[in-house]
Amino acid sequence: MNITCRLTLKSALKWSIVFCVAGMFLYVIKNDPSAMNFEQEKLSLSLHLENGYVDSTTTQAAYNYSEGTDIILLAYMRSGSTFLGNLLGWRPDVFYWFEPLRNLRLWDYIRDFDLLCNVVQPSCNIIPETDARSLQNALSLLDDILHCRLAHRVNESTDLNYSPEQASPSWQRHLNCTAVNNGSKLHPKCVSYLEEDCHKASHRMVKALRIDLNSVSLLLHNNPRLKIVHLLRDPRGIINSRLRTFWYAAFLKTDAAISDDIQVICSRLRNNIESGIRLLKIYPNRVKLIQYEDGFNVKSPKISKLYEFLNIDEPKDIHANEIDKLSSTYYANRTDGFNPFLYRQQLPWNVVAMVNNHCADVMSNMGLRMFRSEAELRNESIPVIYSKLTYTIL
Repeated sequence: MNITCRLTLKSALKWSIVFCVAGMFLYVIKNDPSAMNFEQEKLSLSLHLENGYVDSTTTQAAYNYSEGTDIILLAYMRSGSTFLGNLLGWRPDVFYWFEPLRNLRLWDYIRDFDLLCNVVQPSCNIIPETDARSLQNALSLLDDILHCRLAHRVNESTDLNYSPEQASPSWQRHLNCTAVNNGSKLHPKCVSYLEEDCHKASHRMVKALRIDLNSVSLLLHNNPRLKIVHLLRDPRGIINSRLRTFWYAAFLKTDAAISDDIQVICSRLRNNIESGIRLLKIYPNRVKLIQYEDGFNVKSPKISKLYEFLNIDEPKDIHANEIDKLSSTYYANRTDGFNPFLYRQQLPWNVVAMVNNHCADVMSNMGLRMFRSEAELRNESIPVIYSKLTYTIL
């Protein structure tokens, strides 16, 4: 299969041309993988939005950065992504934008090419590409961040980007500037600081919770520096965390609401795992599925393996100390640090039964045991992991 494309675009919003070609590509490999020789045929689209055209032949020329990595950390609410994001993004050599897609999509996520779906209820709506919440606009935003085109994007930052708990060190000059300029994040000097620090960083990173893997994977075609890390978690751990987080638990007051939320969790996990398996055949060195239960921490050889995958240097001890302090609130309610299976003693059995109903195939795919009774669930001599996590990094 040979696909070439060179078409004039009048504005960045006209991503539909790209989606036509990339959509055909993903449709073919999704429905008939045998139609493509993964070792010989690759689709590469370079999106020159500033120059106003799409060119499939000049992928590398679009980048003038030194060797480094653009990173998208893809995850779910209450999946452990804050700690992993801080571990990877709170470094002097990384420009880290925390959840840029949170703006306009607080309780929604993007699925496939034209669907906007609810996070807590199993419902989706088709939206046009001109909608501010569309995939086209989301990818345009992510592409601008990874290219440090931030002057017209600063206004899309949210309160979390200015929170001391969430704002990464790479935003510090910008934050200090806004503080002395009446809180104006659009002050020209403040904007210039943000762009300068983005360009100076060896790596650029965003965390995204409101878009699914096959949707965001379109950026891989035109960005040779981009790598995607997709963080999976046991759905029982996710729902347990959500039920114990006050701002999320407000939506989970009834069994029906909890069941709906679980259904959405496992629909997304299922869809993303399937997409990940396909993408790994095309981009084996640029897409990584990992599991929260693998136990990433500052001293783990597994995080070292993740740094290696991302072409990021091992951090200095001072970074490890900063992360330890940073994670103190993350582990505030735990007496023994990392424990991915607290749900075994905390989650009501009827909720576990709901997970069994909606997520049996997902748990099996991830190498996780499905408990058949409350006695099995509470008996911690019975391991959650069968023999090995499916997506362990080691």
